[in-house]
Amino acid sequence: MKQSKIIANNIHMKTLVLISFFTLSTCLVFGQKNYATPNGGSANFTSVQTFDANGKVTRGILANDVNLSTPNGGSANFMKGTAVTFNANGKVTTGTMANDVNLSTPNGGSANFMKGGVVVFDNNGKVTHGILANTVNLSTPNGGSANFMKGTAVTYNNNGKVTTGTVANDVNLSTPNGGSANFMKGTAVTYDNNGKVTTGTLANDVNLSTPNGGSSNFRKGTTVTFDNKGKVVSSH
Repeated sequence: MKQSKIIANNIHMKTLVLISFFTLSTCLVFGQKNYATPNGGSANFTSVQTFDANGKVTRGILANDVNLSTPNGGSANFMKGTAVTFNANGKVTTGTMANDVNLSTPNGGSANFMKGGVVVFDNNGKVTHGILANTVNLSTPNGGSANFMKGTAVTYNNNGKVTTGTVANDVNLSTPNGGSANFMKGTAVTYDNNGKVTTGTLANDVNLSTPNGGSSNFRKGTTVTFDNKGKVVSSH
């Protein structure tokens, strides 16, 4: 009985030691420290989330506001206490802006992006997703445009056209196959490659076509999705 108690105590002590060791090992990646990033760079992090095979940080939480390189020769100021992701060349591909800033978008465009908003860069250093710092008219696919709302996210395609964004006013927009509908201020719309709205929230009660020659009345504030023939296939 006494021997069993001694064995049990020994097991308990070893368990505590192991717990302490693994806890310490985990905590080694926390606390402000300068870490190397890919391709010869470095930054101060309060925690590191991922390392590459060479021990370079590919994702971590910044310890201070800092200017870091983005793909294709650009740079931006990224915010303390937020996550940044680096590519294999040590360029930031995702991060949170430390100030309102004008950044390039694909195909020669640009927009002002908001302090505290996450931006995503493509391999050419162009923003493909970000939070707008002001309400602005932006191009949509196939020659269209719309006003998009300050403080909301926009996503661009490779041609610099907005494919998803939040409209800044009630607006009539084209839907597939020659139709159109009024979409509500402050709600998100999604465009297809032809610049037609495939998902949006209705600004008024309206009768819209459904598949197989039918139609239905949809209430203001309903989010509808259109197929490529301009028929409503879902609503909520």
